[in-house]
Amino acid sequence: MKKTVSSLMLIVVALQFFSCKEDEVPPAIISFSSQISTVSEGVGDAIIRINLSKAAPGDIIVNFTLVGSAQIDNDFKTSGSFTIPNGALEGELSISIIDDAVFEFDPEITNVFGESLEITLSGVSGNGILSDSSGELTHLLIIQENDPIARSITIGLSWDSGDGTPGDVDMDLILFYLDPTNGPIVLVAASSIGTDFEKIALGTPAPDGVYGLAFRYFEGSSNDLTFTSEFEVENGTLPGGGTTASFIGKYTQANVNGDVSQNATVQIVQTFEKKGLNYVAISDITIPDSGSRGSSLLGKVSRK
Repeated sequence: MKKTVSSLMLIVVALQFFSCKEDEVPPAIISFSSQISTVSEGVGDAIIRINLSKAAPGDIIVNFTLVGSAQIDNDFKTSGSFTIPNGALEGELSISIIDDAVFEFDPEITNVFGESLEITLSGVSGNGILSDSSGELTHLLIIQENDPIARSITIGLSWDSGDGTPGDVDMDLILFYLDPTNGPIVLVAASSIGTDFEKIALGTPAPDGVYGLAFRYFEGSSNDLTFTSEFEVENGTLPGGGTTASFIGKYTQANVNGDVSQNATVQIVQTFEKKGLNYVAISDITIPDSGSRGSSLLGKVSRK
């Protein structure tokens, strides 16, 4: 009889154990909906969407860390955590952007002036877990500068295929900031298809330093391509006190280079230096033995 009672007790305990296991609710898997977004400095609150694999089984608190050129209390405010309420199908991470009157520039951001903020999901409290894919746990927020930018200098590129016309040649004009630490970084590009000129402008608030230009011979049949870079300042002066200057270079078929792969060589053929409103040095154009690629190590040039 004792043996029978003991066996029944074991069965009851086992049933209770498995019943508890079946009642446990699997956690929701948490990740960013996207890996990069851009907002204007005047947006107010930047809302970044958070993915859940299922409806939140209870309130979930998510912690995150921040690094970047944007500085807390100067450029943005945030608490470092957010709550996903019970039953929600997605979460919202909010960053309050401060609209200041200071022009800001991060050389690691390509194609826009502004600052960056890398957000990483770091921990969870509640019935949730972070994705096991590290790429889904980081989001780059770019805060685009909205302060007025007065044109400081305009740079134009025109070309002659050898018969007095642009012919079938297509060229691109790319402006780089030559960062002392990171090297060439694309700021802006003029790469229209089917035009016979390209033009870009640099704003007055842009930082002092050395800038580089690439004149990419993207495609064409000319073996005697003459091109002209033209500089015109609207605020400040060029070397010698003038406001305009032009330079001439020549490419052959050896310089045709539509290669935009990440490992191709950066070829900057002209440089200039900015100090305040003035430009104190503009180099002559240096022609490479081959190629004329215009994509930097930290950015690619899109063509349209």
